[in-house]
Amino acid sequence: MAKGNPNDSTMKNNFVAKVYDPTLKTYRPIYVAPDATNNKRGEVWLSDAIDATYSAATGVVAATPKAVKTVNDNANNKLDKTTATAQSVTSPTTFAGRVTGNGGFTGNLTGNVTGNASTATKLKTARSISVKGGNNGGTGRANFDGSGNISITIPSIDAASVTGVLPLNTIPHGALERLVHVANKTARFQLTNTQVQTGDSVIQDDTGVMYIVVDDTRLNSDTGYQEYKAGTALKATHAANADNATNATTANKVGHSLSVRVTYGTSSASRKQTFSFNGSADVSFDIDTTKPEVMKAATANAAGHSGLVPAPAAGSQNKFLRGDGTWQVAGEVTGVKGNAETSYRKGNVNLTCANIGAATANHNHNTSYLKLSGGTLTGDLISHTVKPSANGTYTLGASNAQWSYVYATKFVGNLTGNVEGNATSATNAQSANKFNNTVALRGDITTSTTSFNTVNPITMTTTIGNGKVTSAKIADKAVTNSKLADDVGTVYVGTDTPTEEHIKLWVKI
Repeated sequence: MAKGNPNDSTMKNNFVAKVYDPTLKTYRPIYVAPDATNNKRGEVWLSDAIDATYSAATGVVAATPKAVKTVNDNANNKLDKTTATAQSVTSPTTFAGRVTGNGGFTGNLTGNVTGNASTATKLKTARSISVKGGNNGGTGRANFDGSGNISITIPSIDAASVTGVLPLNTIPHGALERLVHVANKTARFQLTNTQVQTGDSVIQDDTGVMYIVVDDTRLNSDTGYQEYKAGTALKATHAANADNATNATTANKVGHSLSVRVTYGTSSASRKQTFSFNGSADVSFDIDTTKPEVMKAATANAAGHSGLVPAPAAGSQNKFLRGDGTWQVAGEVTGVKGNAETSYRKGNVNLTCANIGAATANHNHNTSYLKLSGGTLTGDLISHTVKPSANGTYTLGASNAQWSYVYATKFVGNLTGNVEGNATSATNAQSANKFNNTVALRGDITTSTTSFNTVNPITMTTTIGNGKVTSAKIADKAVTNSKLADDVGTVYVGTDTPTEEHIKLWVKI
């Protein structure tokens, strides 16, 4: 980008505007102003500098009024080497090089004078020199008069004032550990280099994984960390969690817990609670060594449960265990009673129509029941299936005896004749040729009213209303560059070179 744009306090851009060149298939800057030279017009820098070496060949740099004034003031405030008239310097003057005065010196000289001055072998007034070891360090003192060398001992140095790298053997062992706990990955990526630096350790509490900081300029991404390998904890003498240690002699707990559940029988009294042990606390439990309870018999209102079956008595070899918990003889009938009888009878029992309350064999039911042949049904016929004796032989109803209403959940087969009324509850009219109503769409998508009362195919032309497609009705990220027309261009703001040809303007960050 050309120098000097934009014209604000920073005097620089943080972006370069580029457009897509479809011929070269690359992005090129919209405009780059050239530097002005001795043979080309271009951009000229303004500078306050008075000692720069810029020229027309390297890019013209114009001096500002401030620079011109500085040069003029410097010229007016310097001694003239060729003027013979007297000149005076009102301020103290320091010469970096040797000064030779052929005409002599008048007044006091400040600074070094070559040669020995016999009266300057020591200071007229001795001075005290003190040296302090930092803001909180000790102070060493000595008197100096110039007659000899002196030595000053500093009793202590403030560590906070020390610059540079201290040898490792000078640092206390307890100060070397720097472990920072964070709740999760999000909290780890929010760390700053004032909290951790390269070489520090970070443990993520939700996973228990420990990381070493490898780049404290990238703490907000995975590239700033390196996970500790499990092999580094093979010998953990003192560990709070021995998850990755093969030999943690004093670990407070282990990474995986032990669960124990002891169950005898099926009743609540015989069931033992499940408990877990991970080494963090003592756990004790009792194992019930008593035998399971006897089988519980079922009743009319309650189910039984499994258990030890009752022992059969002698002579019960032909009996079976019944659900009530008793042994019974297989096939044994204790008594028989008809519905019309009041007591049970044993032995060879003969059951008659009178015993069970049935009609005699020659009894006629024509007055109360529908005859097998002919007759009129006046009530409701409740049945699971009503079907003819032969397939496709009989007709339900006749032309002179029609049904007023026929109710059914489903009809299977073909319907012959006209069906009147509306099929308001039909879910699938497989053979219907047409509907007797019209359909029109309203709302965001509209169409004119279209009749369905035809056997011909129906075409409906729909229209999406103006302003009906909004960002709220388009799923996030549903519109992509690949879905745009070829003549539609977009603007991209970012650092990496875009690859989609739809991007016609690239603002490079």
